[in-house]
Amino acid sequence: MSHYESPEYQIKFKEDAFELREYYDFYIVEYENPSDPDLDRGFGTLTYSGNSSPRKEEAQMSILEKWVHQKNYTITSNFMVAIYNGPYVPPFFRHNEVMVRVAVSE
Repeated sequence: MSHYESPEYQIKFKEDAFELREYYDFYIVEYENPSDPDLDRGFGTLTYSGNSSPRKEEAQMSILEKWVHQKNYTITSNFMVAIYNGPYVPPFFRHNEVMVRVAVSE
């Protein structure tokens, strides 16, 4: 069907729909967190399909936040939403993610 662009990353840990990823250099266009220094590249992510709406995004962020805390990771940024497909793509083929920077205790 459609092909989407995604920054290069390495999966450090995977559990069901959750992943801990290390991203290589990339830019985030809209990002508001002035207290966020140049952190490591660790992100907790949760992939979901279908239409994205503020209500669904909040629900996915809540699920991801619970998982991050359950793993004893520390959230170090605001949550971000990535929507990879346009509105012409049928909902069951759409690829969306919520992500948040995390610090992992070694």
